Amino acid sequence: MEINLLDEKTLIINEYDKEYIVFNLLTAVRLYELNSDSANLYFFYLKNSKLQKTNKIYSTDNFCMNGLKWGKVRFYKAKKLLIDNKFIEPYVNKDDNGKIIKHYIKLHYIKNDNSPLSQKTTEWIKPPSGFQETNAYNKNINAYNKEIKELSTSVDNLPARLADNPDIEKLFNFYNIAVDNIRLTLQSTELNLKSLNILSRHKSLASKCTVSLPSDKEKAVALPLIDVLEEYLKVDTTENLIKAIDNYSTVFLSNSLSEDIYYYKVTWKSLGQFIYSGLKHNTGYKTFLDIEKLKKGSFNNLSLIDKIRKEFLPISKTWDDKNILDKLNNTYYGFYIKDLKAIDVVEDDIRDITILNRIEIFGHFEKLERAIASLLFNRKNLGVDIEKLMRLINMWQIEKDRWKKIAKSIRE
Repeated sequence: MEINLLDEKTLIINEYDKEYIVFNLLTAVRLYELNSDSANLYFFYLKNSKLQKTNKIYSTDNFCMNGLKWGKVRFYKAKKLLIDNKFIEPYVNKDDNGKIIKHYIKLHYIKNDNSPLSQKTTEWIKPPSGFQETNAYNKNINAYNKEIKELSTSVDNLPARLADNPDIEKLFNFYNIAVDNIRLTLQSTELNLKSLNILSRHKSLASKCTVSLPSDKEKAVALPLIDVLEEYLKVDTTENLIKAIDNYSTVFLSNSLSEDIYYYKVTWKSLGQFIYSGLKHNTGYKTFLDIEKLKKGSFNNLSLIDKIRKEFLPISKTWDDKNILDKLNNTYYGFYIKDLKAIDVVEDDIRDITILNRIEIFGHFEKLERAIASLLFNRKNLGVDIEKLMRLINMWQIEKDRWKKIAKSIRE
């Protein structure tokens, strides 16, 4: 999206607006439902918006990380949540040759009060004509109605649904007790709980959890927790989910206390994500059904590697499954060996893919497959980072179906 900021007007605000930062209560609630880091980052952007007198602010990632005293992983995770949930919108300004001059951030869902008694709700929005409107508070009452609709967590016939399936409430209570136990255990330590990605404690079965649909993984939807639990109980048992939650608590606490027992380091934010990832992507709760497989030294790494090699069937390249290491063509899984040995390049790709935590174009998916192939190819000489390999394999399993048609057309 190209913006010519020279054509934009300065935002004119009254004396009250200069002194106060005001935005919707519902916006605040939605932000903290995502997580506190996203809320803090949004407020940081909002502060800069006031100082710059515009909702389209120049605020670099490094500036934000320094201001918030955050690392890259924490910052980009919070920023991604804000972008995915439409709280902010990144865009760039380019020169006549198409070279990027600056990166900007546009803020949505901001409330403008002309006086302390005013209750007008506004949102900066993109006009239908296709160009960006000048920086002014666009009055749009529909934004308020939209927020109420998106925030609503009402669930029809909740008592009747619980009566039909009492295990739903049993699982809900077991989960919240597990979360409380994690917090109580860690509160006795000197660890900063805010820096840990601890599972959310859900207020009710009507609470919404953000989950990713397998048909469109770039978009997330919010489903009431009871819907997710009902879907789970149609295909799996109460006992399995209790076991998975209990095992997850054990692994999470062990990793948080740096006990170095488990190789598995992936964390989950909500019960909805934990369940849905297992149902739709074969990760999530299913990963924790056998805790022994997650331990370091309690299994044969070679057998795990062999299992991964059996499951890893790249689609971005043409290769012979009976001749994975093709010495004649100097390829491995169809990737040139010289590229797989370029460790620095591969590590850069892995870092970029991990920060994005999503595959936006086919080129990213091809890099993901090349990174996995590189880790497998170099394992004997350089060793293998099981945690990193499993993280990439999990992402590959989630993404591969979406790119099958494009990969097939390219190979043909």
